[in-house]
Order: sequence, then structure tokens, then C-alpha cells
Amino acid sequence: MTNDAVAREKIDMTRALYAARKSARLVAIDTREFPLPAARPLNSVLDNSKLISTFGVRLTDWEEQLRGCVAELTPEIVGAQ
Repeated sequence: MTNDAVAREKIDMTRALYAARKSARLVAIDTREFPLPAARPLNSVLDNSKLISTFGVRLTDWEEQLRGCVAELTPEIVGAQ
């Protein structure tokens, strides 16, 4: 999942909260266009195997976590959709 996709999902999920306001405009850029202080791998996927084996906890999908967070903060808006 790209940072661009995460940002777009956040904006889409919160757009209903601020319908009267202008929405943010995102312009996707390539990682090479944004200077970072440290080298980053092209594909860095979080390995949750130790969390699962140690605590038996399985993380849910980031979209599900984002929906839960928005729902907790604004139950009346998310419930209406």
C-alpha cells in the first residue's frame, strides 16, 4: 500500500465530516522526488509474525483500523453511511 493510497483513503473517509470545507488536493509523487534522511527499501512490509507468536495478536487490515478509528471519533457520521 502506498502512502498516497493511505492519504487518499483518510481524506475520503473524513470528507463527510467536513462537507462544507474544501477537500485537500493530493498530488502523488515518486519516492525519489521526496528527499528522506535515510535510505528506504522499495518494499518494506511489516512482519507481524513475532507479535502473533508471542501474544497471539493478529493485526487487522489498515483500512479496517482507519474505519474503526473514524467510527469511534464520529459514530453518528460513520453509522449513517
